[in-house]
Amino acid sequence: MNKYKIVQDVRGDEYGEVLIGSSDIPTIYQPDGGVYYNTPLKLYREKIGIEPGFGGNEATAWGHALEPIVLGRFLADRYGKQESATFLRRWHTYAGQHALYPAADSEYIPWTEARRPDHPWAIAHADLLVLPSVDGQTPGYLVEVKTGRRYSRERRRDIVASKRGYVLDYAPDGLDPAVFEGDAELVDINAYSQIQWQLYCYGLDLAYNVLYTDGDYRVYRVPVNPAYIEDLVEAASAFRRCCLNQTPPTPRDYGDIKLLYPDVQDTAAYVSGELLDRAIEALEMRKRAAAQIKQAEAVKAEANNTLGLLIGDSRELCTPDGHRICTQVMFDRAGALQAKDIDPEDLAKYQERGLVKTANVRYIK
Repeated sequence: MNKYKIVQDVRGDEYGEVLIGSSDIPTIYQPDGGVYYNTPLKLYREKIGIEPGFGGNEATAWGHALEPIVLGRFLADRYGKQESATFLRRWHTYAGQHALYPAADSEYIPWTEARRPDHPWAIAHADLLVLPSVDGQTPGYLVEVKTGRRYSRERRRDIVASKRGYVLDYAPDGLDPAVFEGDAELVDINAYSQIQWQLYCYGLDLAYNVLYTDGDYRVYRVPVNPAYIEDLVEAASAFRRCCLNQTPPTPRDYGDIKLLYPDVQDTAAYVSGELLDRAIEALEMRKRAAAQIKQAEAVKAEANNTLGLLIGDSRELCTPDGHRICTQVMFDRAGALQAKDIDPEDLAKYQERGLVKTANVRYIK
């Protein structure tokens, strides 16, 4: 196990260097099949100071608020309610003053930071560090908490194969853990990459990914995966070199292209061979998608006509036993715009120019 320390702030700003944390890894290393919310180029621009980093939102705020509660449940299941209560009491006592946390008198420590000795730029902050037992019978491990609907949704997609090492350690009442153990649709690739990086930095062999989403509590046992970590380190090292040399990483999407080239030049780009085949395939794909959208809109319009003929001037369309099938909504477009703080004088001008219609908007949902 590598050295660790308790930190007050886990942002790493005070180091003044290019650090690669576990929250960066899912963006830097993106295996096929995942759903990613950032690109290496955007992260690069944050690292070198061109753009501000993500400052959090309502979802992350609630995630932080739920973190001690979920950790308390995890500890209660394994070590008893008394141990869980002691942990939660200490968490709330030292939440604003981490340095005073009595780590010497605790086996379960939050707010820790670890760096990889051979790569000091590799840094991680686990949600919880559980220390090895004094007798050496129980190894130390990490706990990473994830909350929110996206993790519930991701678990039901075929994103990470079971060979990556996820094993369901706990299942809610009525669910057999054996059913989930090899199910490739239960895990999130972003969380997996993040946890493997944490294990690398802490020098540990085991972590637990605790998921709590919409009343669904699950714990996944995640053993260390050296081959996967090797890929992470290689990708992180290459990305860090880009930051140090201020050389932008390869763009991943059209958004990256617009960042790299904010202006359109009066030139032509030429492609041939395999790239030409890719361009033609992409163009045909876009045409097919447009046709499918047009067809879907036609089907939607036909369905809307059927419902409209049945609902007439009623607000709701219901089954004989009162179950609502659909609702008819009606509001004044001008009034809706006024509610959005548009100046009334400007609204009148827009109406004169035909930019705003005051007719009622009516639709079925």
